[in-house]
Amino acid sequence: MKEPLLSSPTTASSLATTPAVLIRVTTILTLVAVSLWANYEASTSVDISVVNSADGSRAGRLFDLKFASNGRAHRIIHHASQFVEQVLYPDERYPRKPINRITLRLAGHDDLPFLASVSPGSGAGDYTIHVSPILMSAADADAALAAAVHRAVAKLWLWDGQRTAPEPLLEAAAEYLATAAGFGSRPNVAYAVALESNGTCWSAEFLRHCEAKRDGFVAGLNRGMQERWTELTADEAFGSPVQQACAAYRSAPPGRIMESSNSTTDSVEARLST
Repeated sequence: MKEPLLSSPTTASSLATTPAVLIRVTTILTLVAVSLWANYEASTSVDISVVNSADGSRAGRLFDLKFASNGRAHRIIHHASQFVEQVLYPDERYPRKPINRITLRLAGHDDLPFLASVSPGSGAGDYTIHVSPILMSAADADAALAAAVHRAVAKLWLWDGQRTAPEPLLEAAAEYLATAAGFGSRPNVAYAVALESNGTCWSAEFLRHCEAKRDGFVAGLNRGMQERWTELTADEAFGSPVQQACAAYRSAPPGRIMESSNSTTDSVEARLST
């Protein structure tokens, strides 16, 4: 009678330990994933609320129907915030502005100076975006509100040099971020090209031009604006005097400027898609 075949000690040991190893590896990977997700959520989590101060009016009813009741307003703010954060804070070297809560408020009257504006809330890290009810009468209210909110979200995520940064620069940076997100430039904007007393020009187009010359310029500029603004803040982000870049930009043929702007938009989209 033949003896039963016995597995070799090595084979038996391998079969016994393989499930245990797989369990340990799976557990470790799960813990790592949970930890990374928790850190991500902690760094990007922002409470969002929506307030309708035009309740009862036609604009208020449309706002409730199109944006408040279906969560569309929340999604617009979330996506805008996510996009802006990726551009301004690409890694841990760029200190993130502390924002805990964003409230989108449809104003009860249409005499606001802007279609959308930002004001600090009652607590630290709280901000309110005030949008005009005029947006509800636009031919494409969805696109109009999304564009206005993207610009407002971009502005509230920008550092402001402890309230000393030039306002034309902040407006230009917000416009740059909105156009990079796919929203076209607004026509007849007063600060389209603002010439500062020191010869520096600020516009979304000029920022695109600088970004084409130095990848990451806008993020670096925003990082510099965490501290008090000085004439060297932009120079340090650009790596050379911005005043000279402005002079070259203003004297360059329109075709060259357009080519630089297009290449910059492509590079931003490429970075965000990776």
